[in-house]
Amino acid sequence: MKNILAVFFCVLISACQPIVKPVNESGNLQKQLERESILQRRNTWSFHGRLAVSDDNQAGTVKIRWQQTGARFDIEISLPITGQKYRLHSVGSQVRLEGSGLAALEGDSAEAVLQQAMGWRIPFHDMQAWLRGVRADSATAIEFGPDGLPAKFHENGWLVDYRAWDSAATPLPMKVFANTGSDGKKASVRLQIEAWDTP
Repeated sequence: MKNILAVFFCVLISACQPIVKPVNESGNLQKQLERESILQRRNTWSFHGRLAVSDDNQAGTVKIRWQQTGARFDIEISLPITGQKYRLHSVGSQVRLEGSGLAALEGDSAEAVLQQAMGWRIPFHDMQAWLRGVRADSATAIEFGPDGLPAKFHENGWLVDYRAWDSAATPLPMKVFANTGSDGKKASVRLQIEAWDTP
C-alpha cells in the first residue's frame, strides 16, 4: 500500500511541475528571416540612448543619437560630464568626425576614424545590423530566447548578446551587448537604447 501511495504521489507531483517548452528553432529562424527582410527594406531609422565602450586600457560612456538613411549615417555623441559633442557622419565615400576641441578627422571607415580619435574598438559596419537585431551574415547561427527573438550569436569574432526588446509589431532591441576577446585583446560595446524613431 505504501509503495502504491508513493508512486501515486510521485506521478501527481510530476504532473504539477511546469512544462518547459523547447525552443522551436526552425519556427524562430523563419520568423527571424521575415524580421530581417522587413528591417532591410526599412532603411531609414533613428534612435537615442547610451553607449558604453571598454577594452583592456580604457572605458567610457556617452550619450548617442543615431540617424540612418540607407548607407548614410549621422551620429551625435555627447560626453555626459562635460557636455562636449562630437559628430560622426558619412560624407560621400568617406567618414568624418568633428566636434569640441577636435580637428576634423576623415577616413575610409568609421572603425578607423573612431580608433584614431578615441581609441575605441567598435565593429561599426556590423553594428549597423546588430543594433537592430539583424545579422551581418545571414548564414550566422542564432541562439533564440523563450520569446522567440534572438538571444545570442557569434559573428566575426564577436559575441552579440540581446538583453531586452521592445513590443513593436516588428520587435527592435533595447539592449545590445557585444564582446570580443580575439587576438587576446578584450573589448566590449554596450548599447542601451532609450527610444526608437522609425517612420
